[in-house]
Amino acid sequence: MPEFQYDLAVVGGGPGGVTAATAAAMRGKKVALISSEDLMGYGLEGAYKSKTLYEVAREFWAVRSRWQVAIQGATVNFAGIYEANSAGADHLRRVHADQLRDMGIDLITGYAKFADPHTLNVGDLSVSADRIVIATGTRPRVVGGIKVDGFHIMTSDHIVNVDRQIGSILVLGAGVIGCEFASIFAALGSAVTLVDTKPKIFNHDDDDISQELTKTLRSMHVDIRANCRSTSIEVGDDGKVHSVLTDGTEVITDAVLLAIGRIPNTDGINIEAAGVELNDWGYVKTESCMVTNVPHIYAVGDVGFRDDENDLCLVHVAEAEGRAAARHMVEPESCLTTSHVPFIVFTLPMVAGAGLNERAARKKYGDGVRVGKYAHVRNSRAHCMQAPQGFVKLIVAPSPDDTVLGTRGVGAGVDVICGEVSVMIEHQLPYTYLLDSIHAHPSMSESLQGAALIISGEKMDYHVFDEAAPHLTGLHTRIIKP
Repeated sequence: MPEFQYDLAVVGGGPGGVTAATAAAMRGKKVALISSEDLMGYGLEGAYKSKTLYEVAREFWAVRSRWQVAIQGATVNFAGIYEANSAGADHLRRVHADQLRDMGIDLITGYAKFADPHTLNVGDLSVSADRIVIATGTRPRVVGGIKVDGFHIMTSDHIVNVDRQIGSILVLGAGVIGCEFASIFAALGSAVTLVDTKPKIFNHDDDDISQELTKTLRSMHVDIRANCRSTSIEVGDDGKVHSVLTDGTEVITDAVLLAIGRIPNTDGINIEAAGVELNDWGYVKTESCMVTNVPHIYAVGDVGFRDDENDLCLVHVAEAEGRAAARHMVEPESCLTTSHVPFIVFTLPMVAGAGLNERAARKKYGDGVRVGKYAHVRNSRAHCMQAPQGFVKLIVAPSPDDTVLGTRGVGAGVDVICGEVSVMIEHQLPYTYLLDSIHAHPSMSESLQGAALIISGEKMDYHVFDEAAPHLTGLHTRIIKP
């Protein structure tokens, strides 16, 4: 068996693995990247392709629902979207492959298995390395007894490659992935049923985020079934998918999407031979510097588990972890902090944020936590987009501590807020920096300043603009003429 020796071997060619490999190569290390699938993995097949679908859906829905524009027989060319998506993903893979080549990184195609803590077997090759990074990612979770065929019954791996109009679809699971695809397909003309076992959709975040998302999805005619699960899902002789739910109904659709979470890819790499510890769910246990219990082995990306509420399964987190692992190899005191991680959920309406949500902040710091919530209806840019639904929420520590703890936004354009607040959290800047800052007009970032002004008492609270507020009854503006 041919043997190759490296400073670093990276197992997995997704965003975390590629970033770890390039960051180490930039530090002068001899690096091998072992990839069993297409380079960049779910970073392209999931994140890139689904967001391309989202952009089409967002623009299509904006024209259909917001503007007084007559559309005669408008349809969506799913085959065209699929072709453009595939071409874009292929181009990005070539870009990354060229970068690896130019940096002198050896790209080894195949499935790696540990032979011992320093050795990996890839087919007939034996790869030895002083250090190893595990970056094998995750795959969609499926339910026993349900036959996933990739056409009628799909996971998120399949649905990004749909090349046909789906008349009706049942989405099982109302977390991030389920809500994103429910939004996308509802906007593109499918009849959508969204089912979740929790009492409300998007259950992991604040109630007001869930409520706003629920309101908009229902306005898009999404049939939301909370506190519900499936008892059977089968393809019938009629070519339709028949799903029986615990609420006693049978839902018949053209397709079903299983969006019930993901599981780690640690079961095929003979990780026991390396002595690396897994948690009860099969994830690799790591510390903030990405090191496992075996000091020379790291885990980055979705496959790793840090006991941290901000350990989010996101492409940019995986990349940050890859950089952190490479940095730790030469700077042992260097670790990664993630209290400031920004995120975007590509639903309609969009959800975005950074740091703690209001629920987590109050649990950690008590009821003295201050919250400023600025309504989209007060924002000129939101009106320009004819999308005045939603809000931006700024979360600040109890007085007299003015530290920013987090932000959440729901509605059109809220992705602009999370980067700015992420920097403030990371550098522990007080919210008062926002009070006299100048934000472009009209822009959604003005809502962030508006939320800060509410906390400071310089603007009226969000609830003044709640249409159901009882104190608005009989309220009239005085007009005084000279």
